[in-house]
Amino acid sequence: KMIAINPLQERGLERFTAPQNPFEMLTNSETQLASAYYNVRIGGDMALLKGMMRLLIERDDAASAAGRPSLLDDEFIQTHTVGFDELRRDVL
Repeated sequence: KMIAINPLQERGLERFTAPQNPFEMLTNSETQLASAYYNVRIGGDMALLKGMMRLLIERDDAASAAGRPSLLDDEFIQTHTVGFDELRRDVL
């Protein structure tokens, strides 16, 4: 599933007609892309994403404190990201 978050309702994020697919072109059919579409205020998309990151980090911390498996892929974060600790401080 894909969730679209955008201040503007863009058709290209909702559905797609493949120009290489003659059936879709001739029958005016299309492929649905987004299973949910959320319109946020202009500039609100960053606040929404930071809120989602905060929720994930808080739930990951709670899982670790309770002895449950991590929700985040810590090995991936350590190997393939830069600045995660700063991001963590920023969203918390």
